[in-house]
Amino acid sequence: MRPYLAMLNKERIEHTLITRSLLFFLVCSTLLFVSLISSTGLQGDVFISMEFHGDFSPANIDASDDIKAALYLLYGGLSLLLSGLYFAKTMRKERQEGSTMFWRSMPISPLQFHGVKLFYGLIVIPMMCGALLLLANLYLYAISISSENPLALLLQYDSLGYALMSGIEFAAKMLLGVISVFTLASILMALSQLTNSPILVFVFSTYVAQFFASLLLGFDGLANYFSSLYKMPFLILFNPNPWSPISEAGVVFWLISILVGLLAFAISLSLSRTTEVSWHSFKPSNLLK
Repeated sequence: MRPYLAMLNKERIEHTLITRSLLFFLVCSTLLFVSLISSTGLQGDVFISMEFHGDFSPANIDASDDIKAALYLLYGGLSLLLSGLYFAKTMRKERQEGSTMFWRSMPISPLQFHGVKLFYGLIVIPMMCGALLLLANLYLYAISISSENPLALLLQYDSLGYALMSGIEFAAKMLLGVISVFTLASILMALSQLTNSPILVFVFSTYVAQFFASLLLGFDGLANYFSSLYKMPFLILFNPNPWSPISEAGVVFWLISILVGLLAFAISLSLSRTTEVSWHSFKPSNLLK
């Protein structure tokens, strides 16, 4: 267990963009909270002019669900962005700095090495973003209960349970979304060992493939597949029942995604065992070592 923790800590130290980005959001949210909580007459500072026809209920202007969706979009998007940048850089960084040769001399297999990187990008980064979202929820809860009168826009945030469950729900959905992000993560790790711009190469290649498949063959399945693959993490995150988009995607979609992800993972694993970085470096026999 200790070697794995050391490797995870190494990833944290080497990829400072991730920690700095998270710290930036932490500082910004904390400063915003302090400015709001320290302002006097918070309830009176918010003026809402509305014309109602029919029955009026405070629930009609409760924006708790909208705020929750905005936080999900912010921290969910941040998590996917940071994970994408991490996977696009991590293997290339190891080669450029010579760390690959160092890890080969250690009693750690390439499979374990890749596993740690997948765990950091698919689990650790989303959980850190989830912690920020939970903290934001607690800030909203503190703002809501600190007001003399309940804030109409934060009715549901009067409950500590709502704030906590929203954070837990976000973390659970992000973990469930790992099954769709794994494919993209494996592709980026493989491409990052062959090119300096894996994200650009991947996006350009997929769009070219979709264009020619649609133009020459009249086949839109490729475009539909990649569209679903890109949208799946957000569909899981925003759907009240996260299993619905998973089941609606169909068995064929998930079978293709798993096979492509495993193939890309195998290529990345094979390339990491070689000193020559090229497509000729991929040797399936390396997987048996």
